[in-house]
Amino acid sequence: SLASRGDLALEALAMMTGQETETTPNFRLPQLSPDLVALNTIIAACAKSGHVDAALVVAERMKNGEFLSASFNMPILPDHITYHNILKFCDTPTRAKELIKEMRLSRRNRIGVVAP
Repeated sequence: SLASRGDLALEALAMMTGQETETTPNFRLPQLSPDLVALNTIIAACAKSGHVDAALVVAERMKNGEFLSASFNMPILPDHITYHNILKFCDTPTRAKELIKEMRLSRRNRIGVVAP
């Protein structure tokens, strides 16, 4: 079901970051650095399955620099696809407006982009 896909995506993220999960309490993978594609896929699965709040939490963790690029050891920040995945399943117009404002303001932090 769609709801379980979001749960599985969050479990996969927990396993990638070396955390124990409810379904696999005694099993840990070596800690991995999820890339932007993996994080956007997890966000999309969460949002599509109705876990918009969980998708927002993952995006917030990205904005806080919690996930680092394995190649460059730099934070992986949300991109336009990240925001699209959340906006597509946003549950209220107010939340959608807040995300659009945030997305526009985040352009200032991207290289080579002119701020609105």
